[in-house]
Amino acid sequence: MNSQGEFIAALRDLKQRSGLTYRQLEKRAAEQGKVLARSTLADVLAGKRLPVPDVLDAFVHACGEGDQVDSWQQARASIAEPAAAVALQRRRSVWWPAAAALVVLAAAGTWFAVSGGQDPPAGTSVPTSPVRIRPVAAPDLCLTDGHVRDGRYGPLVAVQRPCSAVAPQTTTLEPLGSGAYRIVWHHPQFGKGCLKVLEDGLLEPWDDCTKATPFTLEHAEAEYTLRVEGRGCVGIAGTGESAEALVGECDQRFVIDTA
Repeated sequence: MNSQGEFIAALRDLKQRSGLTYRQLEKRAAEQGKVLARSTLADVLAGKRLPVPDVLDAFVHACGEGDQVDSWQQARASIAEPAAAVALQRRRSVWWPAAAALVVLAAAGTWFAVSGGQDPPAGTSVPTSPVRIRPVAAPDLCLTDGHVRDGRYGPLVAVQRPCSAVAPQTTTLEPLGSGAYRIVWHHPQFGKGCLKVLEDGLLEPWDDCTKATPFTLEHAEAEYTLRVEGRGCVGIAGTGESAEALVGECDQRFVIDTA
């Protein structure tokens, strides 16, 4: 492998040989005590970046070829060193366009945050596709994917993050009848994931939606309680960005509006 393109193509072949999805690779890495975020892996396999050594180690082990990790690391190092030198030479020329793009994206994110759907009037049916699920206590934050802050669990779970940073992932609600819904995430690279309540109350997206948890939406004045039968209700553990969603006391409400 003499180029970054060849190296990334070999990584894609490795994933294909494993037969595992992004979620399954992330979960297998976590079981091995390693961190392999799906978003990071997707960027790597899309050719946007080289994996850092820890990510490469976690990926190769998760694919079941841990005995080959030294060879992979050597190949990566031989490619990364010249690439870093080229990047340093180009940094000054590409910085301004990159900064300008960030300003445009920030403006777009602000527009999205302030011009999204309004709260549904009391008594109306809940919107289903696509939606924002926003804690009443933090209306600028949306329920989406992220990692547990203390690192006790590796795979992605439901957390609250700025609504402007959720794209390209979208959220829909699938009606199950009697006021119950599945909460479904859609991502162009990760595919479809339906939230399931784990033993410790965290909410994890599962590929098999038949095993997902039904959430009963109890409506009161344009706000909703997300109840899980026999377990309690969805709430946010703490405050601020990246706080995890947990099922427990029924003392928190959410606004559900059109994205």
